[in-house]
Amino acid sequence: MIRRPINWDAYLEGFHASFPGITEDVLARCSAGPLTPYCWLTDGIASEAQVLDLGCGSGPARPAHATHWVGLDRSQKELQRAVELGRTALLRGDMTRLPIADRSVDVVTSSMAMMLIHPIDVALREIRRVLRDAGELRLLLPTRSPLTLADRVAYLRLFWAARSTTKFPPTTMRADAQDTLTSLGFAVISDERVRFRYLADSAADADRFIGSWYLPRTSDARRAAARVRAGAMVPFEIGIPLRRIVARRH
Repeated sequence: MIRRPINWDAYLEGFHASFPGITEDVLARCSAGPLTPYCWLTDGIASEAQVLDLGCGSGPARPAHATHWVGLDRSQKELQRAVELGRTALLRGDMTRLPIADRSVDVVTSSMAMMLIHPIDVALREIRRVLRDAGELRLLLPTRSPLTLADRVAYLRLFWAARSTTKFPPTTMRADAQDTLTSLGFAVISDERVRFRYLADSAADADRFIGSWYLPRTSDARRAAARVRAGAMVPFEIGIPLRRIVARRH
């Protein structure tokens, strides 16, 4: 039996309409020593910089010191949650058609979103268009390492319960991010990976962790089974490996 391709646009729209802010809720509980994922992404951005946050969701990557920040997202529900949290300067739009003037932005950030965008070459050309000369692009992406042996065992137990692993659209920003960026006019300055600790101290923490997974072909029964397995593991710690790429416009 041939499976139909996943309609990722429809799936992602429905997921974020149903669970706005869930990625933020998970990553907000993560740390690597004094480091948090969103602080890692935005570390060193000058307070006076013009910052454009793409796929901003509910706005967790807005630097606390930022005075010129604009967030853009496709999801009305995510933007509504951002407003409820007191975050302003928000636009609803598409990364492939940015309503931003040429060479008007110092830094573009994108947290856990760039691997979802297609066509990625169009989006990156738009980013390059709005960045000033030598402007920065900062990306936070999921990755597979580093993980401890205990992390791998925990993931195996949870994936077995779900009968699936987490899924992402098939874009080059997962396997060939550096080559993709270089080919489209960016110079990669750094590419780092860090294991962040997620602490599940309650059934709600465990449920939130499973609920943040993209599982487009997983039945409700299997998702429920994964939630039950995670709840039975409480309290537990599990690693979330993240990748930060910093690039500059040529």
